[in-house]
Amino acid sequence: MQIDRDNFKWWLIYGPPRTGTSYLSRLVARRARHLVSDWGLGHILNNLDKVNDLNTDRFLNDFAQIVLESARRGGGQYLDLCFKQAIMLPAELTQLSKMFGEPQRRIFCIRAPAGFVASAIKKFPRFTPTDLEERYVKMFRIYDQIGGDILEYGPQLSIDDLSSFLAPMKLPPNTEDFVYRGSERTDLVTPRMQEVYENFKDKHFNGPGAAFALKS
Repeated sequence: MQIDRDNFKWWLIYGPPRTGTSYLSRLVARRARHLVSDWGLGHILNNLDKVNDLNTDRFLNDFAQIVLESARRGGGQYLDLCFKQAIMLPAELTQLSKMFGEPQRRIFCIRAPAGFVASAIKKFPRFTPTDLEERYVKMFRIYDQIGGDILEYGPQLSIDDLSSFLAPMKLPPNTEDFVYRGSERTDLVTPRMQEVYENFKDKHFNGPGAAFALKS
């Protein structure tokens, strides 16, 4: 079965881990037929072009069917697929676009570094401060290649903000209010992390392009 890529509707949600990508994908999935969340398909897709003597078109077509058959069922019909991958490389998106067509929307989630590290050290206790810094900074660089609308996850968010940000997709009528339960660890924030975060906001949250970002 061939996927109709011209009419297949899907959104990509990505960003550093612990930046609200999981929360947002669960919200969007309530209006989608399928949800894929942090499957790590990049292990397969990022180096696919380096495989010799493989019919990649056929592989990607068959693989797309397997992904949809294995995906978690969503709760609506507005999207065919909500695809969330916290760590996303451009090569993975290139192959996904061959599988499903270009995503109708790309959403990049960010979070202030103090909130990120406070959450990350609980989720990834074996990570060193250097590990956390590298994962945080890396995705800001990747944004320049993938792009998309920007959502800052933090205490400033409200369900009205999210409803406006996700429009024209409408939230289900019984959607609960957004409650931010994060904490901060300013003592673990490195100068590099703070500088990258502030420079990113200065660049993307001001000027003509700011209409595509949800400001804090």
